[in-house]
Amino acid sequence: MAGDMFDPVSDADALAWQRRAVDLLRDLLTEATRLGLPPLGWTVHPGLALIGRCRIDPATGRADFDAWAKYLDAERAPAVYNDFGGVTHLRAIVGSALNTSVTVAIEADLFPTKPPTMSTSATTTRDATREEDSR
Repeated sequence: MAGDMFDPVSDADALAWQRRAVDLLRDLLTEATRLGLPPLGWTVHPGLALIGRCRIDPATGRADFDAWAKYLDAERAPAVYNDFGGVTHLRAIVGSALNTSVTVAIEADLFPTKPPTMSTSATTTRDATREEDSR
C-alpha cells in the first residue's frame, strides 16, 4: 500500500523535513535575537527534529538552558547526574514547536566547578538529583 506509515522514508521526504526544521530554526533565531536569548549549537535531524546544545560553561550553562526551556515552554526531563566526572545532563523537549510538526530539544551538560571527591560522590548524586527535580 503506497503511503503507508511503515513505508521507508525517501531521501526527498527526509530533505523536505530538514527544510521545515531549518525554517523553524530561522524563526527561533530571529526571536532569540529579539528576546536576547543566548546562542546555542544546533543540530538538524532528518526526522523533523532540532537539538539545541547550551554552551559548556558552568557560569552560564544553567541560565542558558533555563532561558530557552522557558521560551519554548518545553517539558523538562529529570536531570541525570553522572558520578564519573560529576556532570549533570539537562534536557527539555517540546513537540510541535511554534505550531509546527518539528520537535525541539534543548540540552545542557553542567560540569562541576571543582571535581567531586570519592567520599562525597554518593551524597552529591542524591543531592543533585533532588535539587534538579525540585526546579
